Amino acid sequence: DGERISMPLYFDPFGSIFIVFREKEEKPHIVSLSKSGENIFPHLPRQFSEESYYTLSPDGKWMFYADGNYELTYNTGQVEKIDIAPVRSLEITPPWKVAFSKEWGGPEEIVFDRLISWTESEIPGIKYYSGTASYTKNFPIDESMIAGHSICLDLGTMFNIAEVIINGQSLGACWKKPFRKDISKSIAPGNNTIELKVTNLWTNRLIGDQYLPEEKRFTETNITNMKRNADEKYFEKGDPLMPSGLVGPVQLQFVPVISAKQRLSL
Repeated sequence: DGERISMPLYFDPFGSIFIVFREKEEKPHIVSLSKSGENIFPHLPRQFSEESYYTLSPDGKWMFYADGNYELTYNTGQVEKIDIAPVRSLEITPPWKVAFSKEWGGPEEIVFDRLISWTESEIPGIKYYSGTASYTKNFPIDESMIAGHSICLDLGTMFNIAEVIINGQSLGACWKKPFRKDISKSIAPGNNTIELKVTNLWTNRLIGDQYLPEEKRFTETNITNMKRNADEKYFEKGDPLMPSGLVGPVQLQFVPVISAKQRLSL
């Protein structure tokens, strides 16, 4: 377009993209992708969603999260058809062992028989907790479930970020929706261990401290001396707490993998 370039961009929900322009590109590349007859690249059927139909990994693997009939069209005119079966999922059900920091008023270890926001707990050390809590659990995987699939961990609803550790190996943080992580290289047939280090925001602890005498408070802040208006402090007893912790459901998704030598033309 003269001295300008116009191009469609596909963002994962809450995601970002690095764009690299090459001087010359002779390899075939994908210019269009449709699902069940509906174009999803470059013309998206919706403006925003917390779900994505697919992801393309750096090693050239397509992972499809929605079943359907896909058509990949190349710049050469070639059309490749891929049929994707429904994604199988396995819920990692409670109970979970959860360890809070005693230094910040939480119990060192407790068992959650169901996943809830910390604010729903009747234990003050959990209800008003701010910081990191570690969720751990063992779960079995049959070898037949792994073959031909990438295994993605989906945390469901979670506040606010979580480090994912599988069998002692840290896989980094989930910090944006969908809270999903490819754990294929860390999981193994048989018994596996998952640890999720979930961290929330400071708001709940600041509110909780308003119920305590000053000498027993966990935080020191000048924010409580700031005023929302002429009559109120910034944080008061009874202020609404912010949802915190792992709410789930936590699931393993067995995602069909298609090896692709080509890439999307962005």
